[in-house]
Amino acid sequence: MKPIFLIGFPGCGKSTLCRSIQRLKGIDVIDLDDYIVEAIGMSIREYFAAHGENAFRKIEREKLIEVANRQDIIVACGGGAPCHFDNIDIMNRAGVTIWLDAPVSILFSRLARGRHKRPLIAAMNDEQLTDYITNTLKERSKFYSQAQHVFSSALLESEQERDETAKRFIDSFLT
Repeated sequence: MKPIFLIGFPGCGKSTLCRSIQRLKGIDVIDLDDYIVEAIGMSIREYFAAHGENAFRKIEREKLIEVANRQDIIVACGGGAPCHFDNIDIMNRAGVTIWLDAPVSILFSRLARGRHKRPLIAAMNDEQLTDYITNTLKERSKFYSQAQHVFSSALLESEQERDETAKRFIDSFLT
């Protein structure tokens, strides 16, 4: 099986869905951000601070090319990964791209709960966070919409929802 790349806005559930699919189907998954952290030996936040976003995006592209050459995996890409260089083209050529789409209200709910873990949004109030999601999603949609498929990731809040969504994904893309 060619690699499957999950793309979408932060909070859309890429990592969450991958974990459920892996548990139910036994397929290998790679979280691209975790893969990068392992390679650079520091957190992405630390790397950004020391080297800047451009340096990070170059490493991200390099690691994306590495995983694009693998088989039988699902890759959870960082929210910005498809939006830089020719990354979306690399993914589309190498495998199957799937945009995990969730409404702004759900993205807000998920990001607001974990905003302390995300330096970019940690200091934002609710109104600022909503504006950030709306505006950034609008900018990134031109990249996300180049995915070969769109899959709703709105239902991932409970274990039952995660399992049902993962089964729907497996039936759609892995059978």
